[in-house]
Amino acid sequence: MAHRVRRHNIHRYFANRSQLAYVNQLLNISSLSVTKISLLAFYLQLNPEPKFQERTRCMIWICTFFGLANLLADIFQCWPVNRGWEGARIHGTCDNLATFYKCIIAINVFLEIIIFLMPMPMLWRLHLPVQQRIALMCTFGVGIL
Repeated sequence: MAHRVRRHNIHRYFANRSQLAYVNQLLNISSLSVTKISLLAFYLQLNPEPKFQERTRCMIWICTFFGLANLLADIFQCWPVNRGWEGARIHGTCDNLATFYKCIIAINVFLEIIIFLMPMPMLWRLHLPVQQRIALMCTFGVGIL
């Protein structure tokens, strides 16, 4: 018989919802970075041109370092770390989270626009009718949504 996870079992591992939200936040940051890196790795397979390969590898490193920096900054946004989910019940300090998240969102949007635009010149140079090139660019463009 399969073991059923009951509410009291979940609460044993996550003392409160704030702790679960904190873990969710860290997983979200990680998944955003991994998604960008995997899309860039796909770009490496599309075009063997050395300049494109170099730019793509550079963007992979930028996304990797930004993701790690973002993850570490988010983990240590409060000191002691558990103040991030315990709040005012624990003596300590937290950074200005509103400013932090605004900066992170702006950088993420900037990186996503660059990643979106990277293959467009290559797609435009394909030897296809203009309508097909535009359709192909729109197909790649769906990823920005």
